[in-house]
Amino acid sequence: MNNLFSSWKSSLLFAWSLMLSAIAIAQPANDNCAGAIALTVGTACTPITGTVANATQSQAACASAGGTANDDVWYKFTATSTTGTLTLVGSVNFNAVVELFVGTWAL
Repeated sequence: MNNLFSSWKSSLLFAWSLMLSAIAIAQPANDNCAGAIALTVGTACTPITGTVANATQSQAACASAGGTANDDVWYKFTATSTTGTLTLVGSVNFNAVVELFVGTWAL
């Protein structure tokens, strides 16, 4: 009986470890272009927050960006004018870079 309990306990701990590993490495919903988050276009600023925690690299980095592009996330919007302003705020240890694409994407 003790051996059966020990085996069951080991299996439960293994399953719990797998579940925690899956949670810890889950990518953001907008990790790939297919999951791009829609931005609101308008005359007023509409701040949003986001993260690149556990994000993966979708494609090679823009040559002029520098740094290590291994954690990109995607956003989308439809321009309503030929001019506009997009503001991106990084942090002390995070150099935020924007790369814009025109048209539809198919990565």
